[in-house]
Amino acid sequence: MAHSRRLARDREFKGIGSVWRLGNGSYHLFQERSGSAVGHFTCLSSQSGAERLFPKRSVRGAVRNLFRSRKRNGWRKELTLMHPNKQSVTELRPGIFQIRGLNGSSHSYVIKGKYLNVMIDSGSDQNFPVLEKGLFQIGLKVRDINLVISSHEHCDHIGANRYFQECAIIAAYRLAASKMIAGDYYVTMYKSNDLNEIPMRVHLWLENMMRIDLGNYSLRVFHTPGHTSGCISIIETTCGLLFSADSVFAGGTLSYIAESGSVGDYLDSLARLRCFDLQALYPGHGRISTTPMDDIDRAMANAQQILDGRAEGEPEIFYQKVAEN
Repeated sequence: MAHSRRLARDREFKGIGSVWRLGNGSYHLFQERSGSAVGHFTCLSSQSGAERLFPKRSVRGAVRNLFRSRKRNGWRKELTLMHPNKQSVTELRPGIFQIRGLNGSSHSYVIKGKYLNVMIDSGSDQNFPVLEKGLFQIGLKVRDINLVISSHEHCDHIGANRYFQECAIIAAYRLAASKMIAGDYYVTMYKSNDLNEIPMRVHLWLENMMRIDLGNYSLRVFHTPGHTSGCISIIETTCGLLFSADSVFAGGTLSYIAESGSVGDYLDSLARLRCFDLQALYPGHGRISTTPMDDIDRAMANAQQILDGRAEGEPEIFYQKVAEN
């Protein structure tokens, strides 16, 4: 009886992609090693990036060994699973999937094209196990992604690029690309979030109005500054799908204005997006929307309130009002 209960518990812990919190750190149990380390799991620290190998036996056994190794170093807090085991993948259109981000990460959108597979935003480094599991659910592996488009330079959108930059083309708008490859960890928000600094590569510098033909879908790049100077939105032109990243959210909620951003640019970007016949809004955070034109109208009204508030010398009131909406 005890043996059967133990097996049942082990089944609950199985599955690569578990994210475990231990003390004040977290570890990703993300792959089984092969070759000389066959039969071992790799645990990756989300803070230091250090890897630890543990015997396979079971996922529970690997995590228990990790816990014991940290306990010997003075950590005695209970080991807990960071995120629930819930469905994180939604098919929005045939061949277009949303992999929801957890723990502050952006969503990732995967488009299975006739000619190539595209991902819009890889999300945060800490969210990579969720992303990898989501790719597996739609029949893809990391190496099956041919192009990763980064909507802008913030770490919650580009952190997992490190896992793709050896096998895929990493693309970003030129104003974001220059910050990413220069290692500007203040602008990319690695410093403010106390995250491990990771060298970034950008293979393709995007320009406004560039077109990417996937065969079954057609993507158009639009420079939409406001949140940051290097923000882009992607429009799938055959279906009218707006991948807005942090430029506009469902309900018209605005993102905050970063140091390189501008409310005036925000308004101009929203006005240009308003010119298209959009059928759906797929944002970087939060829920999707089937009323993108209404969302953009509300976002423009909110942005105008911010400008009016600045003119009157009381911007905080309007930022708070926008946030509450």
